[in-house]
Amino acid sequence: MRFRLHSLFAIGACALLPAAACAADQAPRTMALELRAEAQVAGVGIALGNVAILDTGHPGAARLAALHLGKTPRVGYVERFTRAQIAQAVRRQSDVEAIAWTGADSVAVRAQSHAVGTDALAAAAIDAVRAEYGAAHPGLEVRLAGQLAPLEVPDGRLELRARRVSGTVLNKRMTQWLDVLVDGAVYRSAVVPLAVSQQRQVYMARRALEQGAWVGPADFTVSDANVAGLAAAAVDPALQPFRLRTPLKEGQVLAAGAMLNEGKILRGDSVRIIVRNGQIGIEAGAVALAEAGPGQQLAVRPNGASETLTGRVGQAGTVIIE
Repeated sequence: MRFRLHSLFAIGACALLPAAACAADQAPRTMALELRAEAQVAGVGIALGNVAILDTGHPGAARLAALHLGKTPRVGYVERFTRAQIAQAVRRQSDVEAIAWTGADSVAVRAQSHAVGTDALAAAAIDAVRAEYGAAHPGLEVRLAGQLAPLEVPDGRLELRARRVSGTVLNKRMTQWLDVLVDGAVYRSAVVPLAVSQQRQVYMARRALEQGAWVGPADFTVSDANVAGLAAAAVDPALQPFRLRTPLKEGQVLAAGAMLNEGKILRGDSVRIIVRNGQIGIEAGAVALAEAGPGQQLAVRPNGASETLTGRVGQAGTVIIE
């Protein structure tokens, strides 16, 4: 009885109100949307408020304006949305069921963008190389080498993040990769060509010098040179004569690795071998078949023989075979 009385009261109350008010209370309110023909969007996502003018009198207008339609297209591309697509998204993500359309039949969406200049790209790459190598290479200089075009990126929070170059040998020509992030997401990458120099005093050959030759200070001049990418030998006022592991051309920088350590034997060197059998030792001449230093094993071919022997490099360049 209580339910019937309540229902009758509701029906009677509605009868006292205008018909339009009762219809509005019983049916979902119509949402008025004016669709733009074109829209430029900043950021990585497209919202309904970017592409349409909403009825601000609707109680859910602010929430509907933020309704997500899709990802912003890449710079230079167009994403198109029709009325039907937008209506489907509205119904799926809100309680609005009816839309009163005005404006265009569809909207063309483009990314709002700006250019990241070459100065910013070069500075980020140069700073990365200096940070990685500067401490170990005093006087290091890095500059842009070659052409670099500006990058068009969507508007948003921009970050240029240099990839680590650890483990890469410092060279006169290098490339530094940059990841370009917009709103925290990688949008694209860029390669920046760089020229690297480190000037310091080095030894330079006065003339062509052969492999295995004994050389000393008189065979070199001391000059300033770019040693980026070179493990150049340090200039030493007390430089003593030494043998060359590799040949040098006139004017070539002396690398530290080209200086043989004392007692080092090169492939092709004539050596003395001592063949020991108990207390008896027999000496003979031989040719070294590899490179080895004191205490290391070395294969040799005795003079006039075809077979090879292996022994240990001793003092004064001898090879001991036991």
